[in-house]
This record gives sequence, structure tokens and C-alpha cells, in this order.
Amino acid sequence: MKITYPVPAETTSVFVVAAERPPAELDSIVPWRMSGPHRRAAARALGTPRLGMRVFPAAQSPWRRVSLGDEGRDAVRGARHHVVVTATASLAEQPEAAQVARAVARGVADACRGVIVDVLTGGIVPHQSGCQTEPVEFRLEDDWLGWSTEIGSEGSCPPWDPAATDACTCLTVTTRGLRRFGLPEVMLEGAACAHGLCTVSLLRAVAGRLLAGHLAWSAASPEARRRTIGEHLWIGGTTGEGAPVCASGPPDLDHRPSRVSGTPDHDRHVSRGAGIPDHDRHVSQGSGTSDHDGHVSRGAGIPDHDGHVPRDSGIPDLDQRPFCVRLGSRAADGSCLSVGPPIGFTGTLNDWLCRTPGLLAA
Repeated sequence: MKITYPVPAETTSVFVVAAERPPAELDSIVPWRMSGPHRRAAARALGTPRLGMRVFPAAQSPWRRVSLGDEGRDAVRGARHHVVVTATASLAEQPEAAQVARAVARGVADACRGVIVDVLTGGIVPHQSGCQTEPVEFRLEDDWLGWSTEIGSEGSCPPWDPAATDACTCLTVTTRGLRRFGLPEVMLEGAACAHGLCTVSLLRAVAGRLLAGHLAWSAASPEARRRTIGEHLWIGGTTGEGAPVCASGPPDLDHRPSRVSGTPDHDRHVSRGAGIPDHDRHVSQGSGTSDHDGHVSRGAGIPDHDGHVPRDSGIPDLDQRPFCVRLGSRAADGSCLSVGPPIGFTGTLNDWLCRTPGLLAA
């Protein structure tokens, strides 16, 4: 099965700096009140759709009532002024355009001792005034991703017991911020309330894998407005070009990607599942086995890359052994993708989370 989602021609990032007073000279922010590597890019973009700044009295700000997290909402509604930094750019210019805009927001925050709120993630951007610059390297985990959490049950949930069979299915978690890069948000629905931490960990890993492939694809196909991917995604392995391994149809759970120990980023050199070529275009055959539930094991007595013999034959550890998730289209317009166990897993969603040691919440 394939999944197709729409890709916009351009996206917009919005950062609101909530402050008691606006900067005395807004025009002096770029580049004079900025530090770090994005000054020149900001100076070139200022005055174009790629970078705009505007000051609003809080009572008249169009961003006063936007959907934000608790901290972001308190900061925006409690301030007297909003300095709004916007950046509208094509996908080929992302993530650099968003980085430049956030660097300018940091400069504004330094000038007026304000708090930076990312409208797309709904949260506050951590910033130490006067001593923190926007990094050169883009990393999704640098506060580019937020979370929307819903608890569906009206009653109380039983305490979590791994051996129990009455775990709730109340929790729904959805990412916030991927649409900045023209990618659908991803969500996991129906987990136990006790699995909030592992649900976020799983979605963060899925988002990182999808974004890497999406940005590479958009750079190679800047005019395309729809993208089709396979429904199964391996977490923990990449193609030779750095894109995530995607496969359509049921995954071969006996033959999965595995990373080579000693690589600094854990996924530069990987072998593929059966029928999936590696970066040298060789087809690997794999050596794992599957139990009756389709859970991957390394085989009795076979040590992992650190020399440890695994005690658990569940889905591989997020930080050590790649595993597979199944994607689905959650919204009719393709604006959200669901995440769940791969075809072949016969247990519940909570069983799947519990059998992934790297995701299990404390």
C-alpha cells in the first residue's frame, strides 16, 4: 500500500516575541542586534516574504488567540506588546528560512527582554538573553517540534501494570511543527495514559525519519506538489543517500536494517532488509528470526553490537536495533499521518509499545 500526501509550494513560520515594551528601533535588529551565523542571511531576506517584522499592541495582536501550549499562551496573553517575526519560503529554502527567522526572534528577545513563542509548535523557544545564538546545524530536536495531547476517557484510568489486561486506550498525541516543512503531522492514537513518554519518543523518531527523506525529496523535486511513500517505515536505518528506508506492503520482519557499530550518528552505514539494496546496491539477506507474533529476535545467544545477549525478543530497541512502524492517512486532506504497529503484529498497541525497550516509559 502507498500513501500520498499533498506538498505546499511554500510554508510560513511565525515567532511571537512577547514583551512589556517593543525595541526602541526595530529596524536596528537586523543585523546589528543579532549575533551568530545567520546575520548576513537575515540582512538579505529582510523586506522580502522570507523575513518580516511587525509590532502589535497585545490587545490588537492577531496572535493573541492562537492555539498555544500553557506556557506559550500565558506569555502571549500576559505581555503588553507582540513583536511578530514571519518567514514565508519555498520548501527548497527550508529549513534555513525558518532558522533565520528564529535567529531574528532571538535578536528581538535580546533587545526587549522578551519571551519567544513559536506559533506552529505552540511552545516557548528556550533562550538565554545575550548569550545564545541560533545553531548553524539544523536538528529537529532543537525545539522545532511540539506536541498536542488529548485524553479521550472521561473516567479515571487504572494504574499501569505491565501484566494487566485492562490498560486504557485514552491517549492521543500529535506532533506540531512538521507542516512548517510541508510535511503532514504524525499522530499515535489509543495508547495508555502511562505511555506518554514512550509515545512522544516514538513520534519524535518517526518525524525525524520522515523529515530527512522529505527534505531530500523536495530538494530534488521542487515543483512536485504530491509525494507518495510506502506505508512501512524503518526507524534506525537509512538509505545510502541518508533518506529513511520506506517499503510498501507487509514488512519482512526476518530481514531488517541493522546499523554497524562504531558509527558516530548510529545510522550512516546500514544493511537493508531482504530485497532492499544497501548503499552499494547489494541486497542483504539478514539473519534474524520472528516469533509467532511477528516480533523480531536476534536469535538465541547472538550478541548485539555492544556484545550483550538480548534478554527480550520484542520489537528492537529504538537506540540500538531498528524496528518498523506502519503509517496511515489519518485525515482526508492528507494533513496528518497515523503511526502504528506493522502488519504482522497481532497484539495491541500497548503490547507493541511495551515490547520496544527503548520506548517503554519509566
